[in-house]
Amino acid sequence: MRGFNRQVQGWGVTLLLAAVAVVTAGIFCGTAFAQEKPKAAVYIMGNPEGRDALRMAVNTFLVKSGKYQMVAVDAIDVVAKEQKRQMSGSVSDAQIAKLGQDAGAQYVCVVERTELDGYSYVATRMVSVQSKVAEFADMVELPRGGKIIDIIQWQIGSMLGMDVGPRPTFAQQQAATSQPVAATPQPVAATTKPAAATPQTTAAAPQQAAQQTRVDANSTLTDSRDGKQYRTVVIGGMRWMAENLNYKTSSGSWCYENHNPSCNKYGRLYDWKTAMTVCPSGWYLPSRQEWNDLAASIGENMAGKKLKAKSGWNNNGNGTDEYGFSALPGGGRDSYGRFGGAGSNGDWWTATEDWSGNAYIRNIYYGYGHVVDKNYDKRNGLSVRCVRE
Repeated sequence: MRGFNRQVQGWGVTLLLAAVAVVTAGIFCGTAFAQEKPKAAVYIMGNPEGRDALRMAVNTFLVKSGKYQMVAVDAIDVVAKEQKRQMSGSVSDAQIAKLGQDAGAQYVCVVERTELDGYSYVATRMVSVQSKVAEFADMVELPRGGKIIDIIQWQIGSMLGMDVGPRPTFAQQQAATSQPVAATPQPVAATTKPAAATPQTTAAAPQQAAQQTRVDANSTLTDSRDGKQYRTVVIGGMRWMAENLNYKTSSGSWCYENHNPSCNKYGRLYDWKTAMTVCPSGWYLPSRQEWNDLAASIGENMAGKKLKAKSGWNNNGNGTDEYGFSALPGGGRDSYGRFGGAGSNGDWWTATEDWSGNAYIRNIYYGYGHVVDKNYDKRNGLSVRCVRE
């Protein structure tokens, strides 16, 4: 009997130790899982001055955010070099995602400095390797002498929900860079005084646009080709379609994920060549400048939020739809036939080419309030809004 009792006690100790081991392992495993962060890599497009230092600074900022663990600092460069890929000009999200996958990353932070119409811009996007689309994209003007890293940190910080203060603007940065020279322009002050009314009219522009903007229930466009009707709206003196075009062509257009109900919800996606000629008679594909004018007339900083529909955007990224434009996140189709971005991104073609293979687009993203100027491969499928001649 005593032997039996000792054996039972021995089993009890064994079971107790096993339970402790399981609990301890569970705690450590739980901690490990809790601390697991997605792996990210950084790619600096082109060869801006101080490229390596910039890449290191972006890496450091992402690590300090506590949201990511970083792969090797030069991981993307190494992979691109090994695969002899030319990574200049416009590079699609799908191409970036493939490089990120080969580098062992789940996200790739892409930074690019571009020159457009004599101005410098900093474009930053965070591309998901899994979805092959940018989950965040932002473009900010860089004034002469401005600090590129300050802009990038604000862009990334905003994306991650960090407290990074107000969005950097051209005026703020130029004021900061021109402070030492502030005393020099004194003699010119009297000359520029009479022009003081100019800033007032600029500031009032969004208000004027609101007054001349109207959504008329009877002002509908009927496409004579298939009988479909579209709401229209006047913004900044131009009449725009207030819905995405949904005219089925014999080629060069698709429903999102080839699912017909998606066309009813988002309209069709068109390649650029088709988009250039697909608008109904008396209407045409707007140029890059006409999209610029649209954003400027209602206030560029929050144009995206004001143009977004009040529902349909991911993570409550809906807009106010103050102008009846009702922009929806219809996503897109890349040149390989892959779809992505519905719910997060709205992308619309402009009639303006960047070069023979690319054209400018306008992008609105659920996570920010402005309209972004980008360029895409003409073979991609994007949404179309037409304007009246």
